[in-house]
Amino acid sequence: AGKHREWYIQCECGTIKKAMACNFTRGSIKSCGCKKFHYNSIAHKSHGMSMSSEFLAWHNMKARCYNPNENAYNNYGGRGITVCGRWLESFENFYADMGDKPSDNHSIDRIDVNGNYEPVNCRWATSKQQSRNTRVNVLVDFNGKQQCVASWEDELGYKRGQLGQRLRHGWDVVRAFTTPIEKHTRRSLTPQS
Repeated sequence: AGKHREWYIQCECGTIKKAMACNFTRGSIKSCGCKKFHYNSIAHKSHGMSMSSEFLAWHNMKARCYNPNENAYNNYGGRGITVCGRWLESFENFYADMGDKPSDNHSIDRIDVNGNYEPVNCRWATSKQQSRNTRVNVLVDFNGKQQCVASWEDELGYKRGQLGQRLRHGWDVVRAFTTPIEKHTRRSLTPQS
């Protein structure tokens, strides 16, 4: 009869619970259940950001690289683009490295479009920045700097398409970039000898 004896025990948290005396004396009862709840809540605690745009960026980045059913897979995972192990391990690691998006107009961008998703190769960029950082853009060197034609047009004060048109018509880079645009005339863009 002694092994089935029940005791009322008081937990550290103050809860009083009835338990089998043998379980208590064996040490198999450590609490009323509050510690188990506490440890489970710690183990399963969410970062609280699963609805954030940063979390969505992380999730979509992994899908592009590892899910063959993802629409963009051929341009990412299909080309061998991967996500670094640290970011695959957890969203928290990704967020620690990338931080908050500066605005809703920013999304994750790989600086080297042929490189992987990793801290040294990623940034939050606007759609304008991203459109100038694609595999189809032609990069032009001028004065020791390399960037796409659209960026040069912005930097040098040309209208959209003016430098590109000159280059397509055979102008060398220095001439195309340094010759002022003549206003109100429609001269031929064919290079003159």
